Amino acid sequence: MLEHGICFYNGNLCSCCYAPLKYAPYIFPYYNGEIVNIDALFLKINRWRNDAKNNHYLRSCQNCHQLETRDWADDNYIDQVYITHFYKCNANCIYCINDIKPSDKVRDTYDIIPILDNLKDKGVLKKGFELHIGGGEFTIYKESDAIIEKYVLSGFSSRIAIATNGIKFSKSIFNAMQENRACIIISLDSGNRNLYKKIKRVDCFDNVINNIKLYSSTVHSKDNTFLKYIVLPKINDNKKYFKQFLDIALDCSIKGIKIDIDGIYCRQKNYNIDEELLDFMKWSVDCSLEKGFDVETFSFYNQCFSMK
Repeated sequence: MLEHGICFYNGNLCSCCYAPLKYAPYIFPYYNGEIVNIDALFLKINRWRNDAKNNHYLRSCQNCHQLETRDWADDNYIDQVYITHFYKCNANCIYCINDIKPSDKVRDTYDIIPILDNLKDKGVLKKGFELHIGGGEFTIYKESDAIIEKYVLSGFSSRIAIATNGIKFSKSIFNAMQENRACIIISLDSGNRNLYKKIKRVDCFDNVINNIKLYSSTVHSKDNTFLKYIVLPKINDNKKYFKQFLDIALDCSIKGIKIDIDGIYCRQKNYNIDEELLDFMKWSVDCSLEKGFDVETFSFYNQCFSMK
């Protein structure tokens, strides 16, 4: 995202949502929903571009597995937007990477649509842009339905992936899935109710399973429903638990599995995790493939293996 992306946080505006060293590439380190100053935005981005061309990289980019060399376009436009400025959530996951106070999980934050509208009107936001959703929980975010209607169902953005815990069923997201404009990634992280309660710290396992079945109930929506397993050392890094998770995926006719590892743990270990855990992570991918699932590994998982 560093070349043509922006990432909205609560309190700052960045150019990337992923920083292995925890030093985010701030465009505006003090930001709270103001209309984006286009000149200042690209002044900062172009300075980073020129530094990179001379092999001087931001501290946050060093050792990142996503850093790559290619002929990047120098034009000033945005084609990737990551929205993660809201913290409201209806779960309390033990692996949540948002280092926030309990009060942050219930308070409102700034509106994002006026900011996107301005970027679009100024010709900066490119049609077909990639929209990434963080959070918090998007299904309970105040602008979720409006974002889906205005930027997803309208076709202005490309097909988007929405991370959700699956506790609340969203009709607007389901409609976008039916139109093949969106897919959802539900972090189940478990295959039984007791383990789910331990990880999510809410008793919603049965409700989530029902919602998974609703989301995957039609031909088009089935292809756009994915389940995610975040490996938590000493908690769910267990072959029995993972096989239970896959059994649920099979029962719900899920085709795609997403696998990652606890980001907080990775950063504490500087991504140098022990061989036993790496073996389990490799096994989880192989086991999923053997069961006939399509498998994708995510950022923290990939960063760990890039360090070996």
